[in-house]
Amino acid sequence: MCHFSRVLVATDDGLHAKPALRKAIHFANQSHADLTVLRVQLPKQAAISQWLQHLLMMAPGISHQRQKQPSYPDKDLHLILKHCHAATLANAVLNELEHNEYDLLILEHHEYSTFRCEFSHTDDWLLLQQAPLPVLFVSREPWENDGKLLTALEVDEESDPHRQFNRQLLDVSDELAKLFSMELHLLTCYQAHDLSVSFENKDLNHHTWVAEQWRRLRQTAEPLALEDKRLHLAAGLPDDMVPEAARRWHSNLVVMGAGEHASLLSSLKGRASEQLLNQLRCDVLALKPHAQQALLH
Repeated sequence: MCHFSRVLVATDDGLHAKPALRKAIHFANQSHADLTVLRVQLPKQAAISQWLQHLLMMAPGISHQRQKQPSYPDKDLHLILKHCHAATLANAVLNELEHNEYDLLILEHHEYSTFRCEFSHTDDWLLLQQAPLPVLFVSREPWENDGKLLTALEVDEESDPHRQFNRQLLDVSDELAKLFSMELHLLTCYQAHDLSVSFENKDLNHHTWVAEQWRRLRQTAEPLALEDKRLHLAAGLPDDMVPEAARRWHSNLVVMGAGEHASLLSSLKGRASEQLLNQLRCDVLALKPHAQQALLH
C-alpha cells in the first residue's frame, strides 16, 4: 500500500499549472490514490488595501465541485474537481486542508528572485511551513527516463526520534523510486569543523571525520542494501550541496526533511531552508516529522 492515498493538487492556473496537473494525475494513477484538484481563482486587479483586507479576512468559499472517474489503461482514477475564489493560493489550500483530510499536497514549484527570498517569505515556503502534511513541489521539467531520486539525509544526530524520521525518509524514497522506476541515491552534507563552544579539544582529523560520516551513512542506508556508488558525502551546507548534486545527477526528484529543527542554526543541521527550496529546479518532496504516524497507517 502506498504511503499516499489521498492527494490534493492546488493550482492558480499560472504558468506551471498544466505540468503540475499532469504530474499529479501521473502520481495518483501510479499510486492508485484518490486525487482532488483545487483550482483557485485569484483577484486579477485590486487596490493594495483591498488585497490586504482579503488576505487577512477573506475565507475562500467552494463555488462548486464535481466528481469524475476517467478511465486509464488498466486503472481507474478517482478524481474530484473543486473551484474556489481566494485572495491567495495559501488561503485556499489551508482552508481546504482544514475541512478535508489528505496525506499529500502537490503544488507548483515557483522560481523567486534572490531579493524576494532575502527580504520576504515566498508563497511556497509559507505553505510548506503551515501545511500539516508532506508537500510535493513539481516543476515544469519532465522526468527523465530511468532518472534519479536523490534523498538528502542528516546522519550526525543519533537520537531515536531522528533515526525514526530518517527511516521514514528512506521508506518513502524507496517506495517512490520503485513506483516511478527511478534510481535511488542518498546524500548527506557535513561540516568538517565543530562550531560549538568547548574548552576541550575534541577535533577529529579530516580523514577520521570523513570515515565516521561514511559509517553513519552506511548504517542509515543498511535496510535498503544500497551499493556504495549510490551513497554520497558532500562537505558544505545543504543549501549549496543539495542543489549542486541534483543538477549534476539530473535528479527527477529530491526528497528531504522539513521542520525538524527550529533553532537559530537549524540550517546547519540539514533542515530544508527557503533558499534551498528556491534553488532546486527539479521536483521536491518535503516530509515532516509530525506527519510520520499518519504516513505509517
